[in-house]
Amino acid sequence: MTVRPLAAGRRLAARTPLQVKLIVAVLALVAVALTLIGLAGVAAVDGLLVGRLDRELHQEARRSAGRPPPSFDGPGPGGGPRSPYLVQYRGKDGRLGKELENELLQEGQQPPRVPDDAAWLEANAGEAVTVPATGGDGRWRVAVQPLRDGSGGSVVVAASLDGIDSTIRQLRGIDLVVSVVVLVVLAGVGAVIVRASLRPLVEIEQTARAIAAGDLTRRVPDRDPRTEVGRLGRALNTMLAQ
Repeated sequence: MTVRPLAAGRRLAARTPLQVKLIVAVLALVAVALTLIGLAGVAAVDGLLVGRLDRELHQEARRSAGRPPPSFDGPGPGGGPRSPYLVQYRGKDGRLGKELENELLQEGQQPPRVPDDAAWLEANAGEAVTVPATGGDGRWRVAVQPLRDGSGGSVVVAASLDGIDSTIRQLRGIDLVVSVVVLVVLAGVGAVIVRASLRPLVEIEQTARAIAAGDLTRRVPDRDPRTEVGRLGRALNTMLAQ
């Protein structure tokens, strides 16, 4: 006959010592707290980094939207230095007309997959959105801004999220290591504290065994009656006196 999981769990709980239950309960609560704190911290850092990047992308997009799209093969508008972002000039139909290479683009890094769709560009005008790379698992943050020359085109300014994703992965790893260390230390300290706190119950148990063996002179040591153990000891001594 198969034992139901609930019944098996109750039997296991009934056989588990009290100090083990207390330690496990404390560790479970601390683990939940550490998990929530870690998730909140990671989300806050991610939002902060992405928000700062969005402001930079919007600033560059507004600046690029006011410049005429380059019609040459130079490094950037007016022959100046290349932008630290990948800048794409798109026509009215949404198709790519000119792309200025990102000077921070690493070798083998795939560019963003921006749809050749005028409706998509119009829907995301003035916004910053996340798009996947054309290959691999990379992600890009792109900002879309309509051109100011009246052509109906748009400029797309993109920056890779690889750096932010790497930072978030490292932060998660640090949170995990710190959480494990905290739980291990707390388990050791908690075991010592719980064992010391339950020592009066052990003394009551030893006294009860001695009395059961015939030593009727034994009594439970008096403790503060304001505590549960103190009240239990006093009740047991009163019963023995009677």
